[in-house]
Amino acid sequence: MGEQQKGTSLNTLLPKAEVHFHVQDDTAIAALETLKQDWRYKRVEIIHEKGLLDGAINYYAEYEAPSLLIVETDSIDEGFMDKLDKLAANLDEGTAAIIIGPVNDVYVYRQLIAMGVSDYLVRPIDPQVLSEVVAKTLVDKIGVSNSRLIAVTGTKGGAGVSTLAQAAALTLSGKEEQKTLLMDAAGGWSYLSVTFGLEPSSTLHEATKAAITNNQEDLKRLQAKVDENLTVLACGGDGLYDDPVSAADFEALINQLMTHHPYVVVDLSAAPAHIARATIQRANKILVVSSPSLPSLRAARQMLKEINDLRSADDKTDVAFILNTQGQDKANEVSSADIESALEAKVSMAIPYDPKIFRALESQGKTLKDAKGLEKLFTTLSALLTTIIDDKSKPSDGNAKGDNSLVGGLLSKIKGG
Repeated sequence: MGEQQKGTSLNTLLPKAEVHFHVQDDTAIAALETLKQDWRYKRVEIIHEKGLLDGAINYYAEYEAPSLLIVETDSIDEGFMDKLDKLAANLDEGTAAIIIGPVNDVYVYRQLIAMGVSDYLVRPIDPQVLSEVVAKTLVDKIGVSNSRLIAVTGTKGGAGVSTLAQAAALTLSGKEEQKTLLMDAAGGWSYLSVTFGLEPSSTLHEATKAAITNNQEDLKRLQAKVDENLTVLACGGDGLYDDPVSAADFEALINQLMTHHPYVVVDLSAAPAHIARATIQRANKILVVSSPSLPSLRAARQMLKEINDLRSADDKTDVAFILNTQGQDKANEVSSADIESALEAKVSMAIPYDPKIFRALESQGKTLKDAKGLEKLFTTLSALLTTIIDDKSKPSDGNAKGDNSLVGGLLSKIKGG
């Protein structure tokens, strides 16, 4: 009953949400204050409302319900379930709920889960348990709980960001046999669809609109399957000089895609700054690509610093620095040892320049999937991505499947579902 969450850690910035606490227990109040200091909750608005269960019933008869409601009750007697029914009648469909109660009661817990309540916690409240339960409830509700986001960015045009994004997606979908979606945040400047022999079927604006309106049919239409495990978001039909989508709309698209794809790889090579920033803040893994030339490395140093500034000191996100096209201009290249010293960052992977493979693929209109001789590249990338594969959170056995909301659960009971 919440205790099984202890030790689990969702190391990602949580999506935007509003959470209301109707609690008066000292340990619950202390725990909610702890949430405000947790870097993952940076975009979550936490509000402490007065009153317990009775107060919540009256409050939501007048005011709009939040994404997640956490309500304390002093009693789980016979009238408790009736009060929950009254509360549910005042909530919006889709509102998730966590109940804090006085005693550990397995029968009550099972009843609550059957009703659609996300979890039942017993006083006193452990801050770590509350943090993980709330985090998992939010990501289950919004759709990113068991997925991983990989951001691939680089220091300058020609650094090979798009190639590395493609390689990362092919590594996950091929060598690791994981369901993966590859997308480009460049709008009309994207050539991702063409790379895979596809015509851009839509625009990034249309994709974000489908995500915001929860139009699953349109969203599915915009996705093209390359093979059993790899899917590409076939956008790129935007005008080159169209205004880009907003960061909030792009994040809504990411949320929807991560609902259906365990791994989402985003190419940020030509992404507008606000989209790149939002994606980097959210990512579970960040690949920074640079050539060994001095101008590129100077940009890499600044990029690594800014990425570090964008993320909290508590953020365990793995940032990997990748040196690409090593050996292309040996006379003017900086050595790996000097690079690590100057950047104060380890070179996680060095890719030798091989024009026979990369130039040939480009001229023939083929993808890395068609190339031979890249086994070492995929093996090294696989090792780099192992951290997010091994660390991938497992769903909790204690959570109900299906509609993760109090109202949704009650409606399901009424309909006999």
